[in-house]
Amino acid sequence: NLNFERESCGKLPINGLWFSGGGRFNGNNGNIFDRVYSNEALTRGLGLATGTDTLALPTDAAMIKTEGGSTLVTYDRIERTVWRADPYDWFDELGWFEAWLAPMIDALRQKKIRELLIYPCNGALFRLSSSTLRRFWRRRRGVDQWTESSLISAR
Repeated sequence: NLNFERESCGKLPINGLWFSGGGRFNGNNGNIFDRVYSNEALTRGLGLATGTDTLALPTDAAMIKTEGGSTLVTYDRIERTVWRADPYDWFDELGWFEAWLAPMIDALRQKKIRELLIYPCNGALFRLSSSTLRRFWRRRRGVDQWTESSLISAR
């Protein structure tokens, strides 16, 4: 193995690759969103590079502009609790996310927005629309219980 040879020579092992200068941005405006709300540097940078209106994530989802086009929102607070591997902290943060998301759910009910897609970054996709919220035969559930009715396999 290459790393054993390097270590036997007193060199550090190779544990990753860094790709740099792989191409040039040609200025092509390939954005599919009309606006981006995010606090993450990569998401904001990609939004700015494509000429998309890029804004900081508001503390209240009611401040997100929903009319006229599609919007990308990245909510990264739950991600940090996953990194810490603390299920209690994760569940608390999920409750905060549900409260933060409530204005968007209300906008769905009032048909101010057509649908809400939630990607939890685990290969799943949750699609919520006014029709999925009108299923009166099902009792009202929290975000943590949406999995069965709205899960779409992302393949």
